[in-house]
Amino acid sequence: MIFLSACGGPVRQDAPIPEPLPKEIVKKLVTEAKSHIGEPYRFGGTTGRGWDCSGFVRTMYLRAMGARLPRSAREMYERCRPIPYFKKREGDLVFFQIRSQKPSHVGILIKNNKFIHVSISEGVIVSSLEDEYYRKYILGIRRLTPDLVAISR
Repeated sequence: MIFLSACGGPVRQDAPIPEPLPKEIVKKLVTEAKSHIGEPYRFGGTTGRGWDCSGFVRTMYLRAMGARLPRSAREMYERCRPIPYFKKREGDLVFFQIRSQKPSHVGILIKNNKFIHVSISEGVIVSSLEDEYYRKYILGIRRLTPDLVAISR
């Protein structure tokens, strides 16, 4: 089956919820992401010399599974499928609206309501979805669509 409907623009919001990523991919993704904890923030950064949030997420998915995600948090948000909060899994993406009406920040969900992301002030860190600051700005949880996953195969 070929999934072309989401290739050219935003995913249909009434599409079925995609399956979570396979456990071996999630393990590789989380291990790779955690290996960068403490590396600095840099606007537009896509390497260990400095990351921005979407550059970090995009690079981690590329390294873990060869998936080529869009470059900005907004584009990722548009291309990924919304997931009910209670169905979230490791490897899903969490989006925030911080000082913006649009998705402006993204991180990778890991275990225990935590996510790994790039903070402007602290670089690559692990934070909790239960933190009051992030609860205030959370926009939603999203999962890669089959067309984005298929890029890696």
